[in-house]
Amino acid sequence: MYRSQVISTLRTTEKQTTRKQARAFRSEKSYNLMKKKIFMEWIVIGGLAACSVGVVVFSVIQQVHQKNENIAAKEAQLKEKDELINELKNLITGGDSFFYIRPSIAHQQNKIFFSFAFQGKYPLYDATVHYREYDIIYPTNIAERYLVITERTAPVGTLHPLMHDTFYISDINPTDPTIRGKRYFFRITTRNGLLTQEVLVRYMAGNPSLAYSVVTMTPNYEDSTFGFSRDKTKKRIRHIDENFPIDEITHVHGDTGWSGKYEQMTGKLLVDEK
Repeated sequence: MYRSQVISTLRTTEKQTTRKQARAFRSEKSYNLMKKKIFMEWIVIGGLAACSVGVVVFSVIQQVHQKNENIAAKEAQLKEKDELINELKNLITGGDSFFYIRPSIAHQQNKIFFSFAFQGKYPLYDATVHYREYDIIYPTNIAERYLVITERTAPVGTLHPLMHDTFYISDINPTDPTIRGKRYFFRITTRNGLLTQEVLVRYMAGNPSLAYSVVTMTPNYEDSTFGFSRDKTKKRIRHIDENFPIDEITHVHGDTGWSGKYEQMTGKLLVDEK
């Protein structure tokens, strides 16, 4: 009987130990599962947070990109408007177009013809030509004088690139032996500015030769007096015949306006340009 009690007590103790071990195992397993679950939850939360940050960053980048595109589009629109405004202004004022009086000598007729010569693509409006014609006289060997023989102002109106009409014809066959040449000075006003042109004719051994220069000036609209500033003056055209006495138009003998860089230069060069 005593043996039976011992065996029963041992079995009871073993069962209790097994139950404790089972409970401990289950607790450890539950703890590990809980840690794993918490770890996974943190991974999920971290991933969601990273995704949220990424979404925010991407959204900001998209907004900045869209803003830059909007700015670029507005700048393009403003540029297009500026170009349109400038084109309309050029159509109204004439832009950078100008016209001058191109001289040509008819040797057999002893005459010089002056014809319109247009430069640019925009029409010119309200054109008026004022000109003077001089006989060049050498009373002494020291100086030269200009004797005015003709002065006239002629309203021309509107000019366009296809106009090449003859404006003026002058006789260059002197009867006075003291007359050594001709000088013509043109002052042309248009809506977009002022042009000055000088034409010189010299009789060399009975053969006339010529030289001419063209300078344009744009009004300085920023000045209340609407004057002409130096930086808005352009030397446009200069031509000197090969047999023209260039020593008469160099800085040594007076006119420095003939020197300098012109946009179009043909014929003979001045002494200081060689």
